[in-house]
Amino acid sequence: MSKAIPFHVFCKQVLKLGLTPAQEVLARCAFGDENPEDLPEDLRDLGSELFGGAMRFPYLARSFVTLTLGRGSGKTTLSGAYAIYSSLTANLSAARHGAIPVFPLMSFDKSTAGIAMNVVRGLLTDANLKRYIISEKHEEIMIKRPHDMKVIGIKVHAAAPQGRTIRGRPIIGMLLDE
Repeated sequence: MSKAIPFHVFCKQVLKLGLTPAQEVLARCAFGDENPEDLPEDLRDLGSELFGGAMRFPYLARSFVTLTLGRGSGKTTLSGAYAIYSSLTANLSAARHGAIPVFPLMSFDKSTAGIAMNVVRGLLTDANLKRYIISEKHEEIMIKRPHDMKVIGIKVHAAAPQGRTIRGRPIIGMLLDE
């Protein structure tokens, strides 16, 4: 795939999400590659406030995003949207020899992680993206990317000591929820 559209554009144009200003800032800065200082003027002050006055992030800090947000803020929706976005756009060059990359949705139990899976399923349905699903089970969705025909899994996992439930798999991203 040529350069992917930015995550916030994917959310608005592909998934048809009506992002609040705070969600747009998160989509651009926490999930995207913008810094608060790069935001449009109408979002810059909010970006500074959301990130405790930080206006730039070191490149390496972008590998990990931790959100501490209240109920109803859209964190699971944004995270589910990012699971879909990553599944469709991630660089898969490290997945070799038939390994199927995965985007784990993890929580302390599968039931709680399943909440995020329901959001992913709903986003795919609402955006008419179900045509990319090649296999769907209660705790797993397999997506075939249209541009390179590679398969990606989005799968529910319960957390386990030493990461046993996800070891040995190419991971393109991960949601660790509550």
